[in-house]
Amino acid sequence: MTNILRWHDTYTENELENILYNMMECVSDKLENDYCCGILDKTELIQEWVKIGIHKDEAESWYEWID
Repeated sequence: MTNILRWHDTYTENELENILYNMMECVSDKLENDYCCGILDKTELIQEWVKIGIHKDEAESWYEWID
C-alpha cells in the first residue's frame, strides 16, 4: 500500500492516467499480436485481460467479432 501512496505523491492524477493508458496500449498491442501470430486463441486472449483485472464481460465484448 505504501508504494501506491508514493505514486500519488510523485505524479498528478492526470499523469497517472496517462501512464496507465500508455501501459494498456502496450499490453493491448502485445496481446493482439500474440493472437494474430497464433500464440493465443480467443479464450486465452480474453483470459489475459482478466488476469490484468479487466472484467471478463468487458474483454469478451471487445472480441465479439472473432468467431
